[in-house]
Amino acid sequence: MQVLAGEKAAGGDNVTAYSTVSTWREGRTLSSNFDFTSAAREGYMSNEVVYAVISDIAESAGEPTLRVYDGDQELENHAARQLIVTPNPVMTEFELWELTLVYLCLAGNAFFQKVRSRAGIPVQLWPITPGRMSPVPDRVKFIREWRYRLDDGSEVPIDPRDIVHFKYPHPLNPYMGLAPMAVAARAVDRDNDATDFINAFFNNAAVPQGLLKMKRQVEEGEADRVRALWRARYGGRRGWYDVAVLDADTEYQRLGLTQQEMGMPDLTDLTETRICMIFKWPPILIGALAGLKRATYENIKTARRIAWEDTLSPIYRRMRARMNMHLAEDFGWKATAEPFRWDYSQVLALQEDANARAERARNGFVAGGMTRNEYRAVLGLDPDPAGDVYVVSLGMYEQPQGRALPAGSPGEGDGEKFEAYPAVSRMYYLVRRAMAGNERAALG
Repeated sequence: MQVLAGEKAAGGDNVTAYSTVSTWREGRTLSSNFDFTSAAREGYMSNEVVYAVISDIAESAGEPTLRVYDGDQELENHAARQLIVTPNPVMTEFELWELTLVYLCLAGNAFFQKVRSRAGIPVQLWPITPGRMSPVPDRVKFIREWRYRLDDGSEVPIDPRDIVHFKYPHPLNPYMGLAPMAVAARAVDRDNDATDFINAFFNNAAVPQGLLKMKRQVEEGEADRVRALWRARYGGRRGWYDVAVLDADTEYQRLGLTQQEMGMPDLTDLTETRICMIFKWPPILIGALAGLKRATYENIKTARRIAWEDTLSPIYRRMRARMNMHLAEDFGWKATAEPFRWDYSQVLALQEDANARAERARNGFVAGGMTRNEYRAVLGLDPDPAGDVYVVSLGMYEQPQGRALPAGSPGEGDGEKFEAYPAVSRMYYLVRRAMAGNERAALG
């Protein structure tokens, strides 16, 4: 096997491609050990914590908007933007990104297949189940083709140019992403087992496992009959509050531990916290007990902002980069032009608090840094016809950078000494002079 084997251009020493593909593997479907179906069924569809975390992450897609720009100019009606608005006949923009985030969280991969017009322009985007996709490595092209597995086991080849591939980094697989659910599998299994144990505990009349000891010898078949009678009488919800009656020759001996003895509440908190940790999601946001123990309105508000800054923003940057990489050239741009950009102006967690914004605007207005109408705009008020003015305190005057103030200013003296200073300084000087004159007149 050659690792990072270089392919040299004819007649030169320049390396044109690198590959980690073994010769025997080139052109073969690269299979994965990750079972997407099990991850979906045992995780997302069966575990309350996993479902809550992934749903919370996926539903964040309702706030940012992927817009299209040519330089700094937004192109609202461009074909690329319309492709995002209506990706296909059965999905909305929100549903497209919501499902993409679900796939990323479960499989570490998400795929769009492009449907092109006769002119070769993408007119539809269809999300593909990642568990059915496999790459075919190539020593020069990196990926020769993608193969989609049908229900009958046959495979359909797809040109890599017709695929938009989102993925998380994988230290051992450069072609496919590492699934967060694969990392969380043990914690999820423990949580599922704990839930099953609790169900069995209550189905057994909330009594730990034990045995019935009889002082006499039990005849053949009698043990099975007594066991069945005991379960029928005291098992399940109907037997929770029933009273057991034993004769003098029978004794019940408990063998199992109670939930309190096993520390079940602490184990549940630990498991839920580890699942949230893997997805980098604050437990408080999904109502997990570990988070609710320290829940306040401010804590929840802060956690939502941290979730956006530390978890969601990197995910959206990843998706933006892949959209530019795989779609920009289809519409005549270079990928480096980055026409696709997220608009976060409607993300509530990233917006400044209204009171803080109003206070900041007030300080700017009082300091003379913004006009009255700019201040009113921040407050959501209509402009004032006479509001395009700055308010400057009489105790302030402008000083040009690098120029010293006249001696004794501000005070009386020759007005020519203020010629180098703006009108505000002159106004201050004249007002002070008038005030001084009024004071002298009042004193007689």
